[in-house]
Amino acid sequence: MSSSEESVVAEREAEAERGDQSPAIATAPAGNRVERGIVWKTLTVIRFEMRRTRTDARALTWLVMVLFPAGLLSLYRWEAETTADFQPPPEPILGIVLYGLIPQVVCLLGLLLWVAPVLQAELDGRTWIYLAVRPGGKTATLIGKYLNGIAWTASAALLGLTIGMLAGRLHVSEPFRVWRVIAGLIFFSCFAYGAAYSVIGAIFHRKAMVVSVAYILIFEVVISNLPAVINQFTVQHHLFNLLFHWMAWEVPEDAQLLVGGQPAWQHVTALIVYTLTMLSIATLILRWRQYVTSEES
Repeated sequence: MSSSEESVVAEREAEAERGDQSPAIATAPAGNRVERGIVWKTLTVIRFEMRRTRTDARALTWLVMVLFPAGLLSLYRWEAETTADFQPPPEPILGIVLYGLIPQVVCLLGLLLWVAPVLQAELDGRTWIYLAVRPGGKTATLIGKYLNGIAWTASAALLGLTIGMLAGRLHVSEPFRVWRVIAGLIFFSCFAYGAAYSVIGAIFHRKAMVVSVAYILIFEVVISNLPAVINQFTVQHHLFNLLFHWMAWEVPEDAQLLVGGQPAWQHVTALIVYTLTMLSIATLILRWRQYVTSEES
């Protein structure tokens, strides 16, 4: 093992040991001690990943994710001001454009970079074996990397949404309501898609990003737009329905087959259940599957 890999492992072990030996945990009852130990280790992973991923390349990627929707919406404002007979599109169309740009494109790409390779980075760095033998190490690593990816992605999406709406000055009657709805969809998108990427990363760890792209194209693009019951098993279906429910927009004729009559709370419940189920599956896979590190292979 190289000196850099040894330092990474030593730093993680030192932080975990400080968590295990803290007075609050040592004096807690046995049941609470295990629970708080997992929470502390998860927070340790988050702190470590925040520092590890704070590189120039990641910062540039984050900045591009922020400026991408802002730049496109600025072009909308430029066209509106330079075209004499400009006719703004209906509000539902503008809302769908915002939804497609940020909770879909920005969130999916950000999670693809930060969450999909959740396991392969540890296997390539030969640190997985040290994390796997620690009590709760696998679960803490999965949840910590998952939340770290959500933090990076959601922050970029929210900032991009804010700058984009200020720069684009969209023709909507309730801009703050649009911002709140899209912001809520960003969080649901990050948690749900991040959980799906975690399962893919645990199963297809060597080609996690490739399989994740295939999953998005097949399920979230093709199947979610099919006017059939199967589209209700996709995240896109529930997010799209929440957009129309929360904005109280009249459903366009060409979208009536995709927007159902279920109340908003059913879609929220479906997304929460989906997220918890996917995270549980990913955790079980990591706990019971044996992985081969790069050195062993």
